[in-house]
Amino acid sequence: MPDGYVYAELKKKISELSNSFEGIKFVPHVTLLSGLLANEKILINKTKIISKKIKPFFLDFKEIDYRNEFFRSFFIKINFNSQFENARKLFCSEFSKKDEDFIPHLSLAYGLLDSTLKKNLKSNICNKIKGFEIRDIFLAHNDEINYKWKVVKKFQLLK
Repeated sequence: MPDGYVYAELKKKISELSNSFEGIKFVPHVTLLSGLLANEKILINKTKIISKKIKPFFLDFKEIDYRNEFFRSFFIKINFNSQFENARKLFCSEFSKKDEDFIPHLSLAYGLLDSTLKKNLKSNICNKIKGFEIRDIFLAHNDEINYKWKVVKKFQLLK
């Protein structure tokens, strides 16, 4: 999750888009790995161990894009640099997960929005933010049925 100015700007943009579509509001975040099904204590311990192996790194934003998918409806693509790829590999390995459909991104809107609308939005949105530094990893509980998202624990990356 970004912080400071970047967090505020992205949260504002997500809120504006959500209001326009009568959609879901959520906090700006980049998902590293999802669908973890285990006891919360185990998830916390594993995430703590992994986070000690990752140094802070910068995520570069690319272009805005969209898909005909609920949770990847309208988003900013992220450059899958070596540090981000390494962090993802560590998590996938530790949690024995494969996600062939992974697209590094930061969502701006959820929902099954009309493609013409998204195409117009894409051409009209100016993204002045070039990216942000990842200094923390967050373990979050995501209830995709009720659209609730809650941070369970924050893990600071060590320099």
